[in-house]
Amino acid sequence: MTLVGGEATAIRCFGVFAVTVAVLLYAVGLRAPFYLDDPEVLANARLTLGPRGLGLSSFRLNDQVDAIVQVVFPVADPVLFRLANVLIHAAAATALFWLAFELVKKWAIAWAAATLFLVHPIQTQAVTYIAQRFESQATLLMLLSAAAYARFRNRDRRGWFVLSMICGIAAALTKETAIILPVWILMIDAMFFSGGGIGKRAPYLVALAILLSAPAFIAFSASGDTLLWIPWHRYFLTQGPVLAKYLQLVVWPSHQFLFYDFPLVQGFSLVVLAKWMLVLAVLAFGFFCLRRDRVIGFGILTFFTLLLPVTLLPLPNILFEHRVYPAMAGVALAAGAGLSQLPGRTGLALFLLAVAPLQYRTMHRNREWTDPVRFFEAHRERFPSDPIILANLGVEYANRGMVDKALEASLTARQFEDRANRYYRKQVAVVIATTLGFQYLQKRQLDDAVAEAQRIRTLDPANAGGLMLLGEAQLARNDRAGARETYQTMVNREPQNRQAWVRLRNTLDPREDPERVREVERRLQELAGAPPPLRARLQISPVYRMQVSIGLAVLALLIVLAVARTLHDARHSIPGLLAATSR
Repeated sequence: MTLVGGEATAIRCFGVFAVTVAVLLYAVGLRAPFYLDDPEVLANARLTLGPRGLGLSSFRLNDQVDAIVQVVFPVADPVLFRLANVLIHAAAATALFWLAFELVKKWAIAWAAATLFLVHPIQTQAVTYIAQRFESQATLLMLLSAAAYARFRNRDRRGWFVLSMICGIAAALTKETAIILPVWILMIDAMFFSGGGIGKRAPYLVALAILLSAPAFIAFSASGDTLLWIPWHRYFLTQGPVLAKYLQLVVWPSHQFLFYDFPLVQGFSLVVLAKWMLVLAVLAFGFFCLRRDRVIGFGILTFFTLLLPVTLLPLPNILFEHRVYPAMAGVALAAGAGLSQLPGRTGLALFLLAVAPLQYRTMHRNREWTDPVRFFEAHRERFPSDPIILANLGVEYANRGMVDKALEASLTARQFEDRANRYYRKQVAVVIATTLGFQYLQKRQLDDAVAEAQRIRTLDPANAGGLMLLGEAQLARNDRAGARETYQTMVNREPQNRQAWVRLRNTLDPREDPERVREVERRLQELAGAPPPLRARLQISPVYRMQVSIGLAVLALLIVLAVARTLHDARHSIPGLLAATSR
């Protein structure tokens, strides 16, 4: 079960090219700080090494990648996690290169499609935003699964199908939306392979679908009310404008945002109808192209197929760019096939004219992530009444110590608080109240700070921020007894919260209760040796750390040897590949 020498050399060559280009394009964004739920996602990456060996406390493979990074590099540096994302992105582009060649046997189409996938700026959110590694990693595994299946159909060796199933299951263990993979593979089989018929391959695809359904079913069952926040028909009606926006971002990614103030459709209108007609026209064009150029048609249909889970499942966020990450593979395939239809130099010239601005836009987009204040200020300029954007801007102002601006942004967010969708409304209200409360505290507006603390406790009684804010306000009022009671409640709820124990210690008088003071100080000494918050749930032994480090060192050596072999083989193979590309 190996690739033919020339094919393997070409894939390795593209892999080296992809890593180099990806690192250059994303280097400017590597130093960007953690955003939003990045720390929480990384804290949930748990590996526990017990007496029976390694046990995975999370079935998500994405958690295991994050955990290994934390094992080898104890420093919570966003550069390390983003670099892992960049390498996954380069690997996904290389997997697309392999898939494209297996389907069409033309290096020109494979190279053009994989390069467009690699450099397009709409991919940045799934790479630079660390928490969205779910998307890029799942896409990598889906592309590998599809490529291995195509190899299986080309060579009729079952080992490749076993690899396809392994990658497919791994994709589902990374993100549940990979459940669409069997449908996509069925499309590949129907459009590119005729020998043996679909019926002969049905048992394979059914087995893959069953295996992928298990992790997806577990995740969807645990979603609770996540998928029930809106009537389904209203969500689906909104997807016409959403898909039209995705198409616009793919064709012309001039203004990109993490959050879009995208309104839910209230009912049919001429604008909604026009956007649905645009989407359906593109879909119809894809079916039409199947008769003229099946690669173009397949690429267009792939775009809609891989977006199908998020189109049908009523997720709380209406529009997110990272959802287009896997679907971009279809667009890239269609574009690569279209360029190959043009005369050699014309196609190459148009390809270069397309790639150059896309690369610039990707680098510029990464630069935007480096300053959170400017990042969210740009959001506010475009969407001035979105409460989520305003609340996050207030938090970033507060982190910079810009008290007046934090108050202004948070008060404006309070005015538009009801515009947040039902699923996020309480969460947004808590963030706004927390930011306002601590800014009031800095300005010594203690009554307002206490009012915000009470508001937090009403919205979310288990929220630690409300108790912390209340305790700080009570201390500012010299109400040590009240603050002591508040912090005691906090440590009872969160025994690992060192900050709460420190605050509790500050409210105690050694002369009045020396035993209680010694007990709190003993607890603080225990917590002082605990791992930092980002790695609080990561339990590892020094032996396991050494094993992982040695394993990665060996892997790095193998990569260096593979690159050296690639460069050696390329000296003899590239002239032939270039000749094949021109055909």
